[in-house]
Amino acid sequence: MFDEKTVFVLIVLAVVFVVMMWRERRSDRWNAGGCCYQCGKALGFDFKTVTRRYKGGSTKTVDFCARCARHRKAWGWLVLGMVILFVALMAYHLSHAG
Repeated sequence: MFDEKTVFVLIVLAVVFVVMMWRERRSDRWNAGGCCYQCGKALGFDFKTVTRRYKGGSTKTVDFCARCARHRKAWGWLVLGMVILFVALMAYHLSHAG
């Protein structure tokens, strides 16, 4: 019915889905217990509250410790830099193509 490649992809997708659901529930338990949503450590006095938005339009408020908030900010800047670099390289490539 399915070839080996399709079965492998379906198994990988199922595993990724299960891991994502497990991580989401674990993080919800941490946040409900007054801990960091990302790492599970106790929140200090300098924690950050963030509103998460989902595709369906629903929102959820979660708390991050100061360390995780700094890491999230750094990753955001890193992703922005990579997008800018990608756009610049594509513009250069398209201007010199053909």
